[in-house]
This record gives sequence, structure tokens and C-alpha cells, in this order.
Amino acid sequence: MTTYSSEQAALSLDEDALALWKLAIRNATTIEDVNGSPGLHTLLPLLVTLIAKNIDLLGNIVDILESYILLDANRLLQVSNTFNCIAYLFQLSVIRFADCRFSWQSRLL
Repeated sequence: MTTYSSEQAALSLDEDALALWKLAIRNATTIEDVNGSPGLHTLLPLLVTLIAKNIDLLGNIVDILESYILLDANRLLQVSNTFNCIAYLFQLSVIRFADCRFSWQSRLL
């Protein structure tokens, strides 16, 4: 039997949740509210919360954001603070890439 720390369990739950979110957005026809139910656009602020909590989720979060853009880029940019969210995620991905590149180069020396 494998035992997990609470951090490992939280990461596993986050990854599972992001996988479900990715499936939901990829199978959706709109990010708008439908029949009084909140739309997928209401979940966008959670992307920033998740990335701030765990940078290891960056790849999954970028996949989700890409799906939002492909589904309805115009609406995505109309949602309040979405532009700031996208800019923040882009900035984090650039920083992450620079850190990985530095780490890779330092191993060669």
C-alpha cells in the first residue's frame, strides 16, 4: 500500500480536477451562462489561484487557457481581469522557462 503525504494528495487532487476541467472546456460549446447556470468563464480566476499555489500545475493550466481561447477568444477578453490573468500566466511561464534553462545550463558546467 502506498502512502501519500498531504502535499502529494493535494497535488494529485489538483491534477485530477484540472484534467476534468480540461475535458469540460474541450467538450463545451460556449463559456457563457446557460439556462441560469454559471458558465465556464466564472472559473477563470481559479487559474491564478492554482498557479500561485503550485507552479507545477503550469502546463495543465496553460492547456486549459488555450482551450478557452480556442472556444471563445472574444468573450475571454471581455471577462473582467482575464487579460491580467493571461498576462500573469504568460509571465510565470517565461520565468519558469528561464529557470529551467538556467538549471539545464548549470548542469552542463
